[in-house]
Amino acid sequence: MYYKDMVELLPYNIAGCPDFVVEKAIKDATLSFCRRSGAFRLPLDAFTTNEGEYEYDIDLPRNTNIVDIFSVTVGAKEITPDTEQGATHANPEWRTQKNTPTNYIRPTNKTLFLVPAPALSGEDIIVHASLKPSLKATSIEDDFVEDYVDGIMAGALANLLNAHDMPWANPQRAAKHEAEFEAHIRDAKQKADGRAGATRRTVQYGGL
Repeated sequence: MYYKDMVELLPYNIAGCPDFVVEKAIKDATLSFCRRSGAFRLPLDAFTTNEGEYEYDIDLPRNTNIVDIFSVTVGAKEITPDTEQGATHANPEWRTQKNTPTNYIRPTNKTLFLVPAPALSGEDIIVHASLKPSLKATSIEDDFVEDYVDGIMAGALANLLNAHDMPWANPQRAAKHEAEFEAHIRDAKQKADGRAGATRRTVQYGGL
């Protein structure tokens, strides 16, 4: 769903606030919600090992970035995160000494290093990660909006009402919506981690 089409989902109208300002507040709330909850997860395409090659590109959905990696498997084995410093301390030859990978490094958002370089070609590499829209993205998946619209709108309202130099600013209401936003983020994080109860719906409808 495009951010501009989410403007009409705001629970109540804020007098004098232009739609483009509301759209920006919704985009900022969406990015924050994804980053802090880890709830935006889409299937990532598997890729395969090449013998002796340690560096791989992660094929992400268009206009997304990784927030956090939850697991990486090579073949049937899950491997663990590491750092270049740690990997080099353990084995200075990990880039050239071929063996079964036991660790991974993520030096950039879309790059994965296998440690050590794999000895076999053709093994599937599967990455499970939480995502967020990129800064240039103009939309997010419809299903995500359906699931978390109340949380996103609470964050957007907090952003708008915290605009202290604007005539629609209302710090008291902003604090209320910020608390709702925080609660929705906690719920979404628990749901994403498999510890969720019922979805929270607390944004109240009404005018200023």
